[in-house]
Amino acid sequence: MFMNEKNKIVSELSDEAWILELAFLTDITTFLNELNIKLQGKGKLLSDMYTDIKSFQVKLKLLYKNLDQNILYHFSCCKSAIEIPLQWDLIKPQFLNIIEQLKNEFSTRFNDFYKYDKEIKLFQNPFQVDINNVKNNLQMEVIELQNDEVLKNYFREATSLPQFYSCLPISTFPGIRQFSQKLIAAFASTYICEQIFSIVKYRKAHFAP
Repeated sequence: MFMNEKNKIVSELSDEAWILELAFLTDITTFLNELNIKLQGKGKLLSDMYTDIKSFQVKLKLLYKNLDQNILYHFSCCKSAIEIPLQWDLIKPQFLNIIEQLKNEFSTRFNDFYKYDKEIKLFQNPFQVDINNVKNNLQMEVIELQNDEVLKNYFREATSLPQFYSCLPISTFPGIRQFSQKLIAAFASTYICEQIFSIVKYRKAHFAP
């Protein structure tokens, strides 16, 4: 409309296939941006990233299924852009292929997460984990922890996982303390590196001769 008012002809704006592609790209980019924001920031833990990635992969499966069934509730831009159903049916396979590629890409890139699935679940909630899924060197400590009602209540009241693990007596839970510190430090070190790179990039852009 704006371009028409300026008497400027943009051929793509009269091409429904192009408009649908733009709408689909906008919808998918929105989902990816939301994930990107969730993965950033100080205080994020490896377990948080694990949860965010797993959730997004499930969302991709739902998006694929919805799109295949022409359910566009989560594709607001596509829903607004469709005018000719026939054109949609012709271009939909291309969109399904893109989502399938995203699913495969996430499965490949974050495959290492699933190697540590049991460890992350133990870290997220040591009171609900199956003791048979705990490594031998931590089993006895986890059993003691799971049967300590005081610590169980503190776990419910703690505002963060680092806060909870820092309160565990190191004399009683040395293995769990060391285990938790490794997972807490894993993402923190990544965040620090990102901050350093951002600072260096900023200084180069603003202070380089």
